Amino acid sequence: MQGKRGPEVATVRGEAESMPAGGRYGMILQAATADDLSRWAELCREAEDLKWLLRARARARGLPVKIVAAEYTLDASLLTVSYS
Repeated sequence: MQGKRGPEVATVRGEAESMPAGGRYGMILQAATADDLSRWAELCREAEDLKWLLRARARARGLPVKIVAAEYTLDASLLTVSYS
């Protein structure tokens, strides 16, 4: 699906064809292929590793920040880091 940040993998509950374009979750571009799902899983692992690295670096520098999540878009062109 096309999210605000770029292409993302989403789980559709119900019939994808019946969902309106530009609805709550964005427009569905295509059904995910096995390669897409494999790439998504790989990016999730990389983002999880990066999250722990960022937490360690923030802690080492004494920064008062908590890294909550790190997520790549499906094309890996954007990494979003959530923190508090």
